[in-house]
This record gives sequence, C-alpha cells and structure tokens, in this order.
Amino acid sequence: MLGQFVNGRREDIVIASKVIALVKELAEKYNVKPVNIALRYLINKGVVPIVGIKRPSHVEDLVLTFEFGLSPTEMDKIHVTLDKVKFAKLTVVPYMIKRLVTP
Repeated sequence: MLGQFVNGRREDIVIASKVIALVKELAEKYNVKPVNIALRYLINKGVVPIVGIKRPSHVEDLVLTFEFGLSPTEMDKIHVTLDKVKFAKLTVVPYMIKRLVTP
C-alpha cells in the first residue's frame, strides 16, 4: 500500500502516483527508463542533477537522457501534475524516486 512509503496526505500520494504513471508513459514513448524522463525534466528546468555512477551501464543509461527531448506540452503536463502535490513533496518525492528507479 502506498501509505506505508509516505507520510504525506492521501491526495498527495494519489497525485504522486499520477506523476509516476505519466513519467512511465513518456519513458515508453521515448524507449528510455523513467529515470531518464525525470532527469530530462530537471535539466530542462535548469537543475543540474548530481547522479551516481557505479557501473559502465550507468553511463550508457545517463547518455540516453541527452538523446531525446521533452516537448513543451510534455514538460507542462509533468509540471502541472507535480504542482498539485503540496509541499508535502518532501515526503512524496523519495517514494516517487524509488518507484521510478525500481522496475
């Protein structure tokens, strides 16, 4: 159950699940991993993500982030959905990240 991962409000958890679904949908569209969509979104927003690389495959995965772009509509869709999560984001975001990097 989602509640065991997050101490946020139930509606925030539902919205977080929608963000995860949207990111997974975009990942399928671009044939990349959900984490690539999350990184592309952050980079497009001007954030410089710090990523850990422990294996050569991580470098290959990271390179994929720079081989596609999100349309302004897709960026907006992610932003609008994320914006609905109140700043209980601090409790929701770790859950979202775990869901994005775990198949």
